Amino acid sequence: MLSTLALHLGAHKTATTTLQRAFDARRRELLRLGTGYLGPGDLRDEPGLVFPKPEMPPSRIAQVQGRTASLLETLVPGALGERRSRLLVSEENILGTPRLMLRHAALYPGLTARLGALPADWDMADTHIFLSIRDYAGFFASCHSTVAQQGVWVPFGAQERTALARMPRRWPDVVADIRATLPAARLTVWRYEELRATGLAVVEAMAGGPFEIDLAAPGAMGALSAGAMAGIAEASFAAGGARLPGAQVRRIRQETEGSGPYDPWDAETRRTLSALYEEDCARIARMEGVALL
Repeated sequence: MLSTLALHLGAHKTATTTLQRAFDARRRELLRLGTGYLGPGDLRDEPGLVFPKPEMPPSRIAQVQGRTASLLETLVPGALGERRSRLLVSEENILGTPRLMLRHAALYPGLTARLGALPADWDMADTHIFLSIRDYAGFFASCHSTVAQQGVWVPFGAQERTALARMPRRWPDVVADIRATLPAARLTVWRYEELRATGLAVVEAMAGGPFEIDLAAPGAMGALSAGAMAGIAEASFAAGGARLPGAQVRRIRQETEGSGPYDPWDAETRRTLSALYEEDCARIARMEGVALL
């Protein structure tokens, strides 16, 4: 029976996959600490386990929420086994996806509805939520790179960058949505930029005890170079916008190796976004019920 929940919501592009790979590969170690584990490999292949999208009508959102909450509840006993009551769930796609954010030019749009798909009894005093955040300029550039690596080109020209840089939603809005939907839970937020300083303590709080991870290891999906991004954009245009095969993406990446990092922002916009991020970290630190590391 579930009595304690550690809910790791990501975010994307903040070493989340690095943590998940360690949790998944070392499930026995987690079990010895008294912690069951559910990660992306357990959730994303589960038929019908999806989260609402902003464009869905209210009736469809309610239907998806009810079905997903029920499916999540059915997965808990198998993860816990007979003797454990503490569960770690790590899945950044609860918040949304990079593609969804780029398409809507907003940071995790429709988040309240997505969080509403979690089981109601997950909102309890013994739930501890973990969220990592990142400077906006680097976060969205990395999201764009991730979508391109999947063979999908989402336009990110001057018009799209300007819309996104207006920041209709920011990290404090994400934190506020989490607090409003899961008010009984504790929430710890940490900065991706401080990962090496704070990451181990966060990981051990998630795992329920000592659990070392090499936080200096290369990311699971390294960012594409400027040349690779340009090559994927050109190939996507030639293919009429169709998704590119993985082999073609890898070939483009190899052929453009060493062409320099991808950075879609001009210097002024990057400074503005960084200033907003610092301002928002200060706002989050003042929010009730939130611990910012």
